[in-house]
Amino acid sequence: MGVTRDKRDKRDAIDGRILAHLETLGEGEGKGVRASQLVEALGVPWQAVAKSLRRLATSRRVLVTEVEHQGPRYRVRRVRYYRRNLGMVAALPEWLAPRVHAVQSARLVKGRAGEG
Repeated sequence: MGVTRDKRDKRDAIDGRILAHLETLGEGEGKGVRASQLVEALGVPWQAVAKSLRRLATSRRVLVTEVEHQGPRYRVRRVRYYRRNLGMVAALPEWLAPRVHAVQSARLVKGRAGEG
């Protein structure tokens, strides 16, 4: 049952190649990279790239931005751009940073809460 080791290794290899290309191709652009650009750069079938991007997006390793534009004959087209999720890169401002409080002392309460 499940995925065999060979398929899992192939899938992980494609995921790694996509993440590496997202870093190199997505540096200059603010939006990200389209899936067709990844297919051309990797030379992998588009089905494998699409499945891998969907898998990476659900695991939050890739961020997806969807842009709508109006094509010919007023048809609305949606284009997805993918970029690597780097997490929080900038330092938080002081007013937004979480405060850390040291615990001074603690005591262990035994028994029921209502009993003295």
